[in-house]
Order: sequence, then structure tokens, then C-alpha cells
Amino acid sequence: MNNTKRLIFKTAVRLFARNGYEGTSVDQIASACYMAKGTLYYYFRSKEELFNYCVDLGMKVLKRNIMMRSVMETDPVKKIEKVIAIQFELMEKYEKFIALLFSQMWGENERQGRLRGYISEYLGILKHIFDECAEQGKVEKGKTEVMAADLFGTMCSAMLCHDILLPSVSLSRVVPDFTHVILKGVLSPENGD
Repeated sequence: MNNTKRLIFKTAVRLFARNGYEGTSVDQIASACYMAKGTLYYYFRSKEELFNYCVDLGMKVLKRNIMMRSVMETDPVKKIEKVIAIQFELMEKYEKFIALLFSQMWGENERQGRLRGYISEYLGILKHIFDECAEQGKVEKGKTEVMAADLFGTMCSAMLCHDILLPSVSLSRVVPDFTHVILKGVLSPENGD
């Protein structure tokens, strides 16, 4: 990606995340990039094409990071721990993109369905890891799809709560406690069943 396209991408993600798709115009994106609208249209034929490019590229980066960085781990439980750490790192690093996903996922139009499709693909990666755990008797069989969705949802909620309650603390500092709660639960050992 050349520098101009990178600038357009970063600016569009920031504006789409802040203002939503409907609240962001091509004029605003071009202005924030300090370029003529025609220059933006040279790279993208429409706002929809630019939005789709942002989502496509962002999701490729997230999935590639998770897959490449966790593939070498053979112990599935350690792989879950690694995925949690990677996910939080990516949420912190690509905060604007994550905000874009969350803000534009609700609704019934094609764009929102496409976003949910990407989330579903990502959940498939997490489910596969939980399937590996189930095969080795590390987690209950038959509930891996729910586990994947719960892990993703809990991580997303934790990120949002973190931003509200602990904005000055790096997300990486919460990873060990979060991982412990996910893998061990919230009950103390003497209260567990």
C-alpha cells in the first residue's frame, strides 16, 4: 500500500469509527487527508468501496496476526492464553479499527451483514482452538462454539470497560488476570463444584 492509500485508510477508519458510516462523508475524509476529493476518488470509486477496503484490510491484519503468532503453540490451552494476549495487544494497537467494527456491526443492511460475516470467520478461528482443547479433554466437548463467542465477547467487553475505568493502564497489564478468570472461572477453588 502506498503512502497516500495508507493515509486515506487510517483517516477513514478514524472518521468512520467516530462518526459512523452515515455520518462520514467523502469530503470529510479528503479534507482530513489534506487532499482533493478527486485524489481520493482516484483510489476508491465510492465511500462504500473505501469502507469495505478498510474492513477487509483490517480483518486480514487481525486474522493473520492471530493465526501466524499462535500456530507454533502446540498445547491448546497455552494457545488460548496466547490468543488472549494477542487479541488484547491488537485491540490496543488497532483501537480505531476495533471501534469501527463495533460501531457499524448493528443493523440489517449488506454492509453490516458483511461485518458480522467477518466476526463469524474470526469466531471460527477461536472455535478451532477450543475444538483442539476438547479433543485433548481440556474443555467440555460440544460447547466450543459458545466458548469461542463468549471469549470474544468477554474480551471486547473487557476492552470497553478498561477504556472507561482504567484508561491510563495498558491493556497488556490486565491480560494475566483476565486469562486467569477465563480459564479458571470466578469462583474460589473451595466454592467451585
